[in-house]
Amino acid sequence: MSIVERAVGENAWRRTALMLAGLVVMAYGTALSAHAGLGATPISTLPFVLSEGLPFSFGAWVFIFNSVLLLAQIAMKRGIDANITLQIPVLILFSVLCDVAYWTTDFIEQESYWVSWAETLASIAVMGLGIALTLRGNISFRPADGFTEVVAERFHKDYGTFKLIVDMTVILLACIASMCLFGELYGVREGSIAAMLLTGPAERLISKHIGFVSGWGDKDAPERACADIRHSVGSLAVPCETGTGTVVPGPSQHV
Repeated sequence: MSIVERAVGENAWRRTALMLAGLVVMAYGTALSAHAGLGATPISTLPFVLSEGLPFSFGAWVFIFNSVLLLAQIAMKRGIDANITLQIPVLILFSVLCDVAYWTTDFIEQESYWVSWAETLASIAVMGLGIALTLRGNISFRPADGFTEVVAERFHKDYGTFKLIVDMTVILLACIASMCLFGELYGVREGSIAAMLLTGPAERLISKHIGFVSGWGDKDAPERACADIRHSVGSLAVPCETGTGTVVPGPSQHV
């Protein structure tokens, strides 16, 4: 099933609804991790740190950061294809949702270290649910996921390996930005590492228990996405997990 077929094919409106629901849930998972105080989700650490130390909101920095990754995809692919085109509305919507989710969860407090851990683990579960829903939607993905896939294809390496490299690189950049802006680590802590390691397993566990949406989405997407999309001419391979990543035919394990 090509990227275009996924967008306009059978049950397209239902799968779109699943993808939108997944983006909303993922935005709230991202916001919850940020408020928990043990570090934002890996791919969100840099936008979060920059939003705390510089002008512009969290969602605005999510948009800027992912726009850079989108432009990098265009440069590496030397043009814009259907995959990149479909990432644009996803990028805009998710950036707005990140701000909405962050503002509406501002009441969350860091009462103690263990409460913060509970909130962090809850955010990982929420992210897992959001990813599972977008998997069933199987339409598009965020630029962070698309960028990782393009790089993996360029070097003929496994997606999971490059996902881990990208996550660790973003965390490192966030650490550098944090030290420059605050003189200490802020927004990047043990919770970021936990999210990097546990979100993939959480998604797989949750995916086994969301049969109630099978009639709406592409229920076989998680199992066949990688092989299926790699037969689609000109379309990005659906991210596949090894170790800490996940099988992602939509906004994915870049959390």
